[in-house]
Amino acid sequence: MLLKFPQVTNNTSDNTFIIFDETPFAKHNVLTKTSSKQVGFLSEHSVMFIIQGKKYFHFGDQTICINNNELILVKRGIYTISEFIPDNGSFEALIIFIPDKFLQSISHYNSDLNASKAETAYVILKRDTYLEQFKSQYLSYFTGDFQGKKQLLQLKLQELFLLLQNSDARQLISRFISSCINKESIDIEYIIRTNLFQPLSIEDYAKLCLRSLASFKRDFKKQFATSPKKWINIQRISYANSLLKTSNKTVAEIAFECGFENTSHFIKIFKNKMGYTPKAMRAKVAII
Repeated sequence: MLLKFPQVTNNTSDNTFIIFDETPFAKHNVLTKTSSKQVGFLSEHSVMFIIQGKKYFHFGDQTICINNNELILVKRGIYTISEFIPDNGSFEALIIFIPDKFLQSISHYNSDLNASKAETAYVILKRDTYLEQFKSQYLSYFTGDFQGKKQLLQLKLQELFLLLQNSDARQLISRFISSCINKESIDIEYIIRTNLFQPLSIEDYAKLCLRSLASFKRDFKKQFATSPKKWINIQRISYANSLLKTSNKTVAEIAFECGFENTSHFIKIFKNKMGYTPKAMRAKVAII
């Protein structure tokens, strides 16, 4: 199952989130039980301050670890993650979400952005005194409410990046910002094919390609001569058809493997494309 984070709901009683107008600003994450590796879609660029325990990001054969005196800037994307929880303790992190518009606004004042177009999906750095003070103060805003809180938190994000860009990792921070806003360097076909069988919406794919929904649909159609929804469904149904013929997996298992979270929806799409249900197709193959 693909976990999507942050998941914004109408549950106003969740005081671990700071949300304004359905837009997440930050999350104070506390876990008391260790979970196994999980695949998650981080739908917003983020800064994570690890307060207790350790956070792991798994990239194929490589695993990176963020300790409790460090922070990580991480680009939106699909990651395999896990946490280490110390004995009789908990995992705790402050996660601040970074809007695209904010990164675009500060890029105009960053002279290092044109120095390199290298892809930088994450940056890890140790917290100094100023970043530690920033973290402690930001945590205090999860309790209580006051007039002007939204505007204050927007200023806090500016403060955070001023602190980061005055650190020893200035060039890495600049490359990270460039990676987050430079849509020209994004290969749409690579992004789609790499994540084709993940249960993502068209809006999710647009975010991964650093585009608005409208510009993503327009650019996709230029490249594939059809809409993204139609092309993705054709690829998924083609793979599902192959699995139905060559495996003993259930229809529900095949639906999940092909990127459909709802089996009934998968059966409907399959029938529309193939002219018969998955079960009827399997029966047909058995007769042959």
